[in-house]
Amino acid sequence: EGGTAVRRGSAPTVIVSHQDLAARSQKEWSEDGPKFPFGAGLRGALGLEDSASLDMQVVFDRSGSVHQDPRLNRCQMRLAQQFVRLESDDKERYGAAGTALRLGVSGFSGGWGSVEVYDLKHEGEAADGALNTLPELGGGGTPTAPAVSHAADALGNSDAEAKTMLVIVDGSSTDNKATSAEIESARANGIRVVGAFLAIEQNRGFGQLMDEQFGAGEWFSYDGLDPDSAPSRLLEHLSSGQQFTAGPPAPPARDLRG
Repeated sequence: EGGTAVRRGSAPTVIVSHQDLAARSQKEWSEDGPKFPFGAGLRGALGLEDSASLDMQVVFDRSGSVHQDPRLNRCQMRLAQQFVRLESDDKERYGAAGTALRLGVSGFSGGWGSVEVYDLKHEGEAADGALNTLPELGGGGTPTAPAVSHAADALGNSDAEAKTMLVIVDGSSTDNKATSAEIESARANGIRVVGAFLAIEQNRGFGQLMDEQFGAGEWFSYDGLDPDSAPSRLLEHLSSGQQFTAGPPAPPARDLRG
């Protein structure tokens, strides 16, 4: 596989470039999905003026537990389509003012002493076939810390008035302490970092593990098999500042590491 190796923490991180991923794709990207009355809502939820410029990074967990589940692969693709459609709709509304949402998308996985981060879409650039490779990528553990660092670096180069990172995971990181440190570093640099938990029947014991990574009240959960619910859950969370959980009360936390 092509990629550039950098060191973030103890394991080398291989950045698999957007160009390499696009070259793998066998078909064009499709923006199928519903329209959202979302752009102004997202700005309002963040406490911004309606016309404020906004950059966003969406980061997908591609660990083995996701990669090996066809249902979660389909749902992550659907969610990627939703956010790309959001960017397109936002451009129609705010593009003339030069403040339209600029969306970046990445994924991550790791194991065997290395980490991979996948550059699926760059901020402000049109989506292409690289995003079609999302279900093919991943396996192994959940090295969330270097993925957060990579997304924070991208947002650090932005001149937007507001910068938001949404990190979508299905459990604990391989190193919650390192993940928490990277998230706090991003926040200290003006980036709003929000966790999103893919709640499915097998992994309801998640509250403490998410708190360890993102902090209490800084994450929300949604039905991992209903990606259409995720954007509204994000707005709900940002608007209220409260922590939300999906489904019945969670049982005591169990170890979901990796």
